[in-house]
Amino acid sequence: MLADSPDVCDTVPQFTSPRAGVLYTHLAETAGAAPELMTLLRQWNDTSQAVALTLPQLLIRAAAYNPEAAAVVSGAGTMTYRELAARVNRLARKLIERGIGPEDVVAVALPRSPEWVVAVCAVAHAGAAFLSVDPDAPAGRLLCVLADSDAAVGITTEEWRPALPKLPGAQWQLLETGDAETADAPPITDADRVRPLRLQHPAYVVYPAVSSGKVLGAKVTHAGLANLVVTQAQRCDSDLDARVLAIAAPGSDAAVWELLLALGSGATLVQAPVRCAGADLYELLADSGITHAALTPHLLATLPGAEPLPELRLLATSGAACPPRMTGIWSAGRSFVSGYGWAETTVCATVSRPLDPVGPGDAVSIGGPAVGTRCYVLDEWLNPVPPGVIGDLYVAGPGIARGYHRGSGATAHRFIPDPFMHGDRMFRTGELASWRGDGELDHHGRA
Repeated sequence: MLADSPDVCDTVPQFTSPRAGVLYTHLAETAGAAPELMTLLRQWNDTSQAVALTLPQLLIRAAAYNPEAAAVVSGAGTMTYRELAARVNRLARKLIERGIGPEDVVAVALPRSPEWVVAVCAVAHAGAAFLSVDPDAPAGRLLCVLADSDAAVGITTEEWRPALPKLPGAQWQLLETGDAETADAPPITDADRVRPLRLQHPAYVVYPAVSSGKVLGAKVTHAGLANLVVTQAQRCDSDLDARVLAIAAPGSDAAVWELLLALGSGATLVQAPVRCAGADLYELLADSGITHAALTPHLLATLPGAEPLPELRLLATSGAACPPRMTGIWSAGRSFVSGYGWAETTVCATVSRPLDPVGPGDAVSIGGPAVGTRCYVLDEWLNPVPPGVIGDLYVAGPGIARGYHRGSGATAHRFIPDPFMHGDRMFRTGELASWRGDGELDHHGRA
């Protein structure tokens, strides 16, 4: 397994680096309760650090476990890892022939489907960053996102092309659907790409929905992706036998979580039909033998109950505060975890331990820092606050996005120097949190 491989997961805590001395000195100079704050920033943020790999490297490693295993299941159709690799490599070469490579953005306008998986993986192997957009999204948002993205090319199918706006200065490339040519295609290396792929190149661009309605595309690099995959393996028990539900909207970063939970560990991605909820979703979970699912509390609330779903061994909830009553319903017989993250933090910043039932008046933890991630709860002067005290939540580590495309002002405001790790940056989440005594966090809403 990827998470167990000694050349992938570094078991040395990240705070053993020489720069940690800067952190300790800062604490000693600025904090009266230095031992308590040392515990907060040293012990609770010592999550270890995965050996960084690019997205193509992660996908190739996992696919090699069993090339004949099912990679993607959609309806009655199944695509093996060998078939997926053949289609991905052919499309990647077509993109490279067009001069597409690292630092380029490729728009992928496809619904949840095997073609979507092929497209985003092909863009990754070419070295470019994929921008996934839901072709069924409101036309106004599609137009704003695509116009802002500077996409060098777009990928869609003949079915969806008529409904899509024009790409400024670029064209839509039509993707073959169904069982096209299945002969193996050689894998892509840096020798094939227009330029070498590096960890600091963008892996994907995502436009999170914000209350202001302003369009801001977060450019997420490859640097934090291995940490995400190891987090999934260690805290979500992903393995070769997993059957992972894909239900997130294609344009969301939650779709990246699902993709890597499956294809990052050699498991099977089982795609839900469009607008699947309630009894239909419950039936899919049961009939498809889903073992791993990540659902928002809203979607989870549409399900009629938790039994009988004997195959479902990991259920994660994120995207909003988990209601306490959900823990009583879903924690029995499986690992039920709560997580929290932002598009700007490579999907996931925190993951909880398996939750026990929580009383009606108690809060559900959003967990502790994910692998390779540091979380700070700070006051207005950027000093750490003690456990139990509410402060502003900041996130740091390799998974922090490069910034916002065409958003230098917003980037400067949200991505600021990390005062505890010289030379690093941290992300201002704009949300409130407090530490628990066990190193997990409670969420207290927007700042």
